[in-house]
Amino acid sequence: MKSEENELVDLIDAAWHFECPPVHKVSVDTYDDEGTQQHFWRTEWRDHSVKMLRQHESALVFFTPEAYHYYLPAFIIVAVVEPEEADVILDGIIFSLNRAFLGDGLPDVISLFSQQQREALASYVEYSRHHPASREHDSLIEILRRIKNADIEDCFGC
Repeated sequence: MKSEENELVDLIDAAWHFECPPVHKVSVDTYDDEGTQQHFWRTEWRDHSVKMLRQHESALVFFTPEAYHYYLPAFIIVAVVEPEEADVILDGIIFSLNRAFLGDGLPDVISLFSQQQREALASYVEYSRHHPASREHDSLIEILRRIKNADIEDCFGC
């Protein structure tokens, strides 16, 4: 792993270091959450391998706002550390950030991110803009703007 990736992982880890797992359900009410509730319930975000996250990459869609906030760093770190194996997780993260920060869904999640976490997310989005697998995502610049301005804009009540 290169120095830039190490720094980003350290930034993400520090931002979520003291977070606790969700105390209520992990998955939104749905007919089939594709194993999200069963796999993630009562687990720490650091406990998931890239292989397991890849098998549950759809969880980013099924998470409750609290679970999304809590488990997002696991997905980000595997995308940075093992991008080839993470594969579709990279797109899933960008899609989920679109939902969270551009108003496509998850309106309650923005207020859950601390300033330090938003800064770490902004660093990840900046990093992603230069990653070959993410260059086609036109929304990255707007996501970055929203993340950086979340504390001063009226983003869904944050």
